[in-house]
Amino acid sequence: MPVWLVVLSFFENTILLVPIEPLFVPVMTMRRGSAFLYAGLLTLGCVLGAVATYWAAAAAFEPLVEPAMRAGGILGEFESVRDDIQDRGFWALFFIGVTPVPFQLGTVASGVIGLSLADFIAAVTLSRALRYFALAGLVYAIGWRAEDLIDRYETEIAIGAVMLFALILIGGWLATRLF
Repeated sequence: MPVWLVVLSFFENTILLVPIEPLFVPVMTMRRGSAFLYAGLLTLGCVLGAVATYWAAAAAFEPLVEPAMRAGGILGEFESVRDDIQDRGFWALFFIGVTPVPFQLGTVASGVIGLSLADFIAAVTLSRALRYFALAGLVYAIGWRAEDLIDRYETEIAIGAVMLFALILIGGWLATRLF
């Protein structure tokens, strides 16, 4: 099972345009004790897939990726995401990673504009780990009811996770300044 989690997460972050989290809530629910391990494996697969997408976009956007986006009718949305990442870098990609915006748009845009690989990997790892570990924590805490809760409040949960992350960052920054 663990290898398949990495592989599916890799494909979700390269060619699949649908989130796979709904598939893993039941898996995590059946094995609540392994939910955090599964979240780590999903994060690993995501980072590997995101890096592959970054390099594919950097190397072959015009001949391969752009025509596929045009055919799929998402080129306009891509251009908006690209402009946002161009202006805000790490933070734009981080927020895309925790929200329901198709993550591949952010990874492709990052490769096209040449976002620093260090910023890229940090944003991908932090945002997706936050998303997957929050899901694992929810499943661990409330079990099967997590699926219904996530279906109804996905955006609110993502916003809450970002706010929690921001509080942790601010708290860490204050702690380093005060002590």
